[in-house]
Amino acid sequence: MESRKSLQWKEMLQVPPEKLNEYSLTPIRIFEESDAMFRYLARFIADLIKQSNNNGKTLKIGWPVGPKKHLLYLVRIINLLV
Repeated sequence: MESRKSLQWKEMLQVPPEKLNEYSLTPIRIFEESDAMFRYLARFIADLIKQSNNNGKTLKIGWPVGPKKHLLYLVRIINLLV
């Protein structure tokens, strides 16, 4: 695993968006619009659920507090699958 430089708060704020992945411990995906992010998240969750079901496994998801716009998209995706 490659080592990443730890940044102080003020340094983090100065990193240009295209270089964020160089400093992040997890991959970062930047969206032009928040709605695109919520649609992506809903599709990602639906795919996890489908993959888990296809493998006969139980999927447990922790839902954080915060924006929930992806849930409406997720409901629409799931309803299309039923």
